[in-house]
Amino acid sequence: QSGNRLRLMVRQRRVDVAVRVIAPSGAVLGSVTNASHRTDPVTLTVITAESGAHRVEIQLEKPDSHPGAFRLSLDPVAPASDRDRQRMRAEALRNEGDLTADPKNPKSFQLAVAKYEESEATWRTLGDSLELASTLTRRADILAYTGQLPKAKSVLDEALSLWRRVGDEEGELDCLILLGTVMGHTGEPRQGLAFLHQALDMR
Repeated sequence: QSGNRLRLMVRQRRVDVAVRVIAPSGAVLGSVTNASHRTDPVTLTVITAESGAHRVEIQLEKPDSHPGAFRLSLDPVAPASDRDRQRMRAEALRNEGDLTADPKNPKSFQLAVAKYEESEATWRTLGDSLELASTLTRRADILAYTGQLPKAKSVLDEALSLWRRVGDEEGELDCLILLGTVMGHTGEPRQGLAFLHQALDMR
């Protein structure tokens, strides 16, 4: 039915997935990739524009990408709301951030961080701890990569709390490893090792 919201989540472990929702007419309603190569769930929200069966397509982004297992989950179909439109915007901003960051172009990192921050603001408004944790971790990754270690530590502290709140062990594990690495480079190796030991205990 036209005007319905379709929301899906693909859980994977650093798989180069490309996800699309395709309408009965063949039009692509939305797409997202795991461009940041993270273990975070890949999420996508679309609003239908026509009646009929819609198709979810999940494939490797590139022919030479390493394959891996994934798990798809779909929320119950419901009439689209303003919250769904906000969610779509936040997802799009985060995906733009993922695609903007380019190690060959240092200026791209600042643009990506701005995309993530704008996405985070919407996730806070929506009260979505999982999506906020995912976006914060991405921003912290770039902050650490560009040497902004104190900022990265602050962002990761919040992200770790959120990962634990929602019970996402994969996200928590990634966050602990990144925190351990950051602390090791900020002159606090003992605390960094403590985070890394926590990560090892989870494996």
